[in-house]
Amino acid sequence: LAAVHQCLYLMFNEGYAASHGDSHIRAELCEEAARLCHLLVSNRATHSTSGEALLALMLLHAARLDARTDAQGRLLLLENQDRSRWNAKLIAEGKRRLDLSAQGKVISPYHLEAGIAWTHCEAPSVAETNWPRIVMLYNMLIAMQDSPIYRLNRAIAIGQIEGPKAALEALLPLRKEPSLKNYHLIDAAIGEMERRCGDYQAAAKSFRRALTACRAIREREFLLARLKECEEAAC
Repeated sequence: LAAVHQCLYLMFNEGYAASHGDSHIRAELCEEAARLCHLLVSNRATHSTSGEALLALMLLHAARLDARTDAQGRLLLLENQDRSRWNAKLIAEGKRRLDLSAQGKVISPYHLEAGIAWTHCEAPSVAETNWPRIVMLYNMLIAMQDSPIYRLNRAIAIGQIEGPKAALEALLPLRKEPSLKNYHLIDAAIGEMERRCGDYQAAAKSFRRALTACRAIREREFLLARLKECEEAAC
């Protein structure tokens, strides 16, 4: 069952942020992963609180799908999303599933990730998000199942609390992680923090590095726009 959960988790993630192609989101993959997960938790033989937490995670993320791109399909960062476009029904069902997942004795990574997703969903804005809670949940995730991806996301959350310099201090060591060697989002995140610090030359270099590894067309468009912005600011 744990292996099935992991497959569905990966399937949903590929739909949520496609690794290649001309569309950043593949909603059909998200929908199918959630449907299969719903079947698992609805069957007494395969029900588990971890499955409920995974379904909660999927629903809370799916609630934000429509707001993650603009009318032209271009990627929108969290701070630029219109939260009125978030699906309130999916958020409510995701929260209900998260509450159901808390009835067991086991806390899985899905519980903690769903808790992070709920923290975003309940916040009226990026500024009003409970970032200390998000950092705490990432600390728990890292203690449970250390991952450079968790550390990357934790660093971004730290940046929301302490500023971009603090985020950079946490992000730069991740460039040495072998598993992130060809992971463009680490250089994209570093470039974004360097841009926010006003170091446009360093940011441009980081965005160029990110572009060499990025295969998704919509993400490349976003990175190219950031690169152009930094090159112009550095002149």
